Amino acid sequence: MESVTTTTWKICASVLLVFFAIADGVEAQECVANSVENVTLSAYHILSWEVSKNETCVITQFLVHIYERGQSWQYSFEVGEPEADVSFLEVCQEWVFLIVPISNHTRGREHHFYASIPLPWNADLSIAYINVTRNGVTNDLYVTWDLANRQFGTCTIRYRVTIEEEDSPDIHDLYMSDRSLNIQFLSPCTKYQIGVRAINIAHPTIEGTLMSKDYEFPAAKQEPPKLQTVELGVTSFNMTWALEPRKRNRCEVEEFFVSGEQYFNISVVYDDKPDRHHVNLTIGNLRPSSMYYMHASVRNSAGWSVHTIVSVQTLEASESIPAAVQNVAILSNSTLLWELDAFEICDVTNFHVDVTGGGMEEYHYVVDEKYLDLSFLTVCDQWDFIVTAVAHDVVGVATTLSTYVPLPPDADLTISSFGFTSSEGETRLYWQLSNRTYGDCSLEYRLTRRDLDRGTIEDMYVEGNTARLDSMSLCVEYELLLRAVNMAFPPTEGPLTSMTLQLSGRPQTAPRLKLVINQATSFHMTWELEGDANRCPLRTLLVDGGIYFNSSVSLQDLDDVRFADVEIKSLRPGTMYHLNVSVQNSRGWSAATPVAVQTLDLSPN
Repeated sequence: MESVTTTTWKICASVLLVFFAIADGVEAQECVANSVENVTLSAYHILSWEVSKNETCVITQFLVHIYERGQSWQYSFEVGEPEADVSFLEVCQEWVFLIVPISNHTRGREHHFYASIPLPWNADLSIAYINVTRNGVTNDLYVTWDLANRQFGTCTIRYRVTIEEEDSPDIHDLYMSDRSLNIQFLSPCTKYQIGVRAINIAHPTIEGTLMSKDYEFPAAKQEPPKLQTVELGVTSFNMTWALEPRKRNRCEVEEFFVSGEQYFNISVVYDDKPDRHHVNLTIGNLRPSSMYYMHASVRNSAGWSVHTIVSVQTLEASESIPAAVQNVAILSNSTLLWELDAFEICDVTNFHVDVTGGGMEEYHYVVDEKYLDLSFLTVCDQWDFIVTAVAHDVVGVATTLSTYVPLPPDADLTISSFGFTSSEGETRLYWQLSNRTYGDCSLEYRLTRRDLDRGTIEDMYVEGNTARLDSMSLCVEYELLLRAVNMAFPPTEGPLTSMTLQLSGRPQTAPRLKLVINQATSFHMTWELEGDANRCPLRTLLVDGGIYFNSSVSLQDLDDVRFADVEIKSLRPGTMYHLNVSVQNSRGWSAATPVAVQTLDLSPN
């Protein structure tokens, strides 16, 4: 009997040992941590990151490897907190940071972060000088500057060039990576203040002091006037002339002059207004069916402009004239095309084509077809093309097209560089063509922005080599696609270039009180947040009532990230409460908004 009992006890003990061994194996199962997120390299040379909000493992430490692209690990160490001091690395050197979370000796998923060591927070950002020179031919301004101290280099330095115009509220801010700028939009006869400020775009962004220089743009002559419309009569004609707009040349216009040699000379004293109106002229006492050659010019405070030369023929006393031709255009192969008016009743026999521009250059042709080869003209030079239908020596109404000779179909539209700058909530893209042999007069750029978080796509067409991106949200990854498009007919598109962009996050701005509903023992408040301008994940709204209450509301499941509601209860009637309200997101706490709210008095009603 004793032997049977002993055997039974041994069997039970074995079963228990097996059970506990299985339980221990379940508890010791490995936990692979998620990749870290929101990696930031600050101007204080602190590399920091955050544990994923969906993390279920217990993170015991982090393994950090630092190396250059294409190299093996150069530095490796472990840290217990989600940050590491990397001040031992050389400023402006580019590194790869590999961060691995460790959970009880089990490696988690890796995160690679590529960045240059930014300039330190105490780097000297003062500007040493600003030089301004003017091109006497194009009237462009060339502005150069440099840092007073380039001890640390310039890898994270951007420059904000501010151009302020005297007696105007308009301020132009341009963000540059280079230390020079060619300015083409300034007007003669205007005083400007040109300022340059260096910005360290590390985190947080640090701005240097502003250095400014005054510049007065000297007077310049007007461009030659342009004939806009002409109405023909038998013994007269009415003409409308357009002058160079005031925003491009603010020197006061004083006189307009048209000379028809021995037949007429007309001078008009011009009263210059802010909108710089057209000049309307009626020239009479002319002979029927006669061609008149004339030149027109305009005088401002810098002198007389270059002449514009035109020819106009009066009508015969009893005949119809051809209507103005329609749809005048230049193809990308430099062919000028036009069409007859759909209701043309005259027997059009040929066309007069006058090409003027480039100073005193001009060409005159008589053609039978509705096209003209202009391949002899220089690409991107601007010309006036005047096309007139003729019916058996009766000259019709002229049609004028003022435009550039467009880029040819085989122009290289490859984009060689594509980058961005971001400062004070503004993101600006810049790019450059790899080949600008012909110029860029008929070029536009199609820019596509994809919000990879929401899946939305936005297309826009821009001119020039820069574009400002509005409504760029923080903590969101965007894919930017860019291609050059020759807008001549037919249009041609260049190859696509792309870039992925994510603006680093920051705490929310201080919340704004939108609505408060007072009760005797409570009040309900609605607070306005940044919304889509800052999509760094929201966490908490805190209402600090001092010694009376502290109330927090979770913001992680908000349907509308623009507003947050909070209700404070168990208050005393007729009492003023002073509150400080702040909001927390994944980047930290905002500044607090102070507000005073009084509960209502109790009353029988």
